[in-house]
Amino acid sequence: MKIYMQVSKDRFALPEIIAESIPELAAKCGKNTHHLWLVISGKKKVKTQRYICVEVEEDETTDCHDAGGCNAGM
Repeated sequence: MKIYMQVSKDRFALPEIIAESIPELAAKCGKNTHHLWLVISGKKKVKTQRYICVEVEEDETTDCHDAGGCNAGM
């Protein structure tokens, strides 16, 4: 699964806005979808990379609520 983010301008690049698609990220941050696609894909060079795509693995573990609560079995 891919997650698209706008990150902070500092050296830490902390997530500011998170979305599941480029159009969703564009709507949340008020940018043009095509512009974000160009920046994220690397086809447009920018001084500070504020928009990134991160590949994450979906967690296969059960949710706390499905397993009887977070303290189940304690």
